[in-house]
Amino acid sequence: MRILNCMYAAEIVKLLVLNDFGQEGGLDQSYSVMIGAFANCREQGYSLAFDHYVAPGPIYHLQASFATDRHSDQVVVYFDKVHTMNGMPSDEGYKRAVRFDDPRDAAAAIIERVRDMK
Repeated sequence: MRILNCMYAAEIVKLLVLNDFGQEGGLDQSYSVMIGAFANCREQGYSLAFDHYVAPGPIYHLQASFATDRHSDQVVVYFDKVHTMNGMPSDEGYKRAVRFDDPRDAAAAIIERVRDMK
């Protein structure tokens, strides 16, 4: 039985990740995020493009595009180290797809990856 519709699961992930900004112990002002739509045929969701500036060094990039998987009720997250205009992952991003049964687990994985950006 399908419990979550496509956009509902993606919306939960987006809100949980963005809620981490500004929380004690959460992401600080050295991080920035761009929010966009992610649409890949039957996968409809969001793309969060993160930048992390480590003074005086470089800016690190991470893109997390996520939606309900086209073949199941799982949430699929595509991680990339480059930003794309439409949130579409690169070929390498598709190969590194990670699937989660619970949107909260997907959000936790994105937050962990963002905190470990280098």
